[in-house]
Amino acid sequence: MASEESTQVDALMMEPISKLSMLLTGFSIFWRFVSIFINWSLAYEYWMEEDYGYCGWTVGSILVPMTVTSVIYIHTLKAGHSGEKRILERGVYSNVVISYLFRDVYALNYALKYTEAKRRDDQQEEIRYYQKLTTEECNVSFVRLFDSFLESAPQKILQLVIVLRSIKDFTCNLLTT
Repeated sequence: MASEESTQVDALMMEPISKLSMLLTGFSIFWRFVSIFINWSLAYEYWMEEDYGYCGWTVGSILVPMTVTSVIYIHTLKAGHSGEKRILERGVYSNVVISYLFRDVYALNYALKYTEAKRRDDQQEEIRYYQKLTTEECNVSFVRLFDSFLESAPQKILQLVIVLRSIKDFTCNLLTT
């Protein structure tokens, strides 16, 4: 098995990719799907309770960040020419959905390919996949900043509205009894 020590190529210092890092990326992928499922379930629950305003806010807090961050991610890939082939082979809808759901998968894939190249002691492939991994992680991290703010803000506003309305209802019920 390859050692876990740093490799230096020209001015590039390649730090080893740990199994823990890959495992945490896998957890990140898993929790992204759990989060999406919970949000859509919440929207469905609001719909069933006929709270259409809450349902609209919830759906909006899913779709708006998905669209905006996907456009940013696709633009970032095009600007860096790192994912041009991926983008051109799919349609617009596929690009939006796939880039929203699977952007972490590309980073994990490059990490696994880097690890395999390191195990085979293929330095050219190792350097190639390390550079791709680094670029992909930078792109994903950049988009996560937008994603976190665009998802969190509407959801926090919705939660505050629900809490403030329920406190008003609760207070009015206590005063009348």
